[in-house]
Amino acid sequence: MIPGSPVLDSFLFAVVTLLPLVNPIAFAPVFQRFTAQCTQAERIWLAKKVAVYSAILMVAVLFLGTPLLRLFGVSLPFLQIAGGILVAHAGWEALRTEPDNNLNDERHSSLDYQSLAFFPLTLPLTVGPGAIAATLGIAATNGGAFLHPSLSEWLNYMGTVLGMLFCAAFICVCYAYAGKIFEKLGRTGTAVVSNLSALIILAIGLQIMWHGVQALLKTIQ
Repeated sequence: MIPGSPVLDSFLFAVVTLLPLVNPIAFAPVFQRFTAQCTQAERIWLAKKVAVYSAILMVAVLFLGTPLLRLFGVSLPFLQIAGGILVAHAGWEALRTEPDNNLNDERHSSLDYQSLAFFPLTLPLTVGPGAIAATLGIAATNGGAFLHPSLSEWLNYMGTVLGMLFCAAFICVCYAYAGKIFEKLGRTGTAVVSNLSALIILAIGLQIMWHGVQALLKTIQ
């Protein structure tokens, strides 16, 4: 692999495009908020699961997203609105829930934390409508190699998939060690950051939804 090769170019393009959208550093407080009652071992397990699910979801959207949207007649603005509602709902629920750092709480069970892995931690909080839309854009840029295989197109997709795997690994690291960081903040500091992050997630959800509404309004003007 040399500078300027299709694989390297596609890898860098995928990382630069997707990493700011999945933004695991910014969402680490949200991950901590949802896993406040988990042990460190459970949190690491969840971080790995979210990373795996994120990689699978991004790769699936890369190859199947556009055909599926066309098959079901769903446009991107409606996807943004639906995703925005889900994100906003997750933020609202986080705001309503009092943070609890007691890891020995009897209300917590393995089923509780395992059920968080895909929804809402992977979709829509980590791989949200923005990341999905960007992945659809990358697929269009790559030219549909899985339908019309050529060497250059396959190399582009190979680099893109490697970039997605890099993003997933970065997600795993950021989420797995979120608890360590918040342990140093203490109970009060964690509560402040958790509530602030929940408010930010609520705002992000409303913003995503508004972008979808704006896109729809443009189609009827």
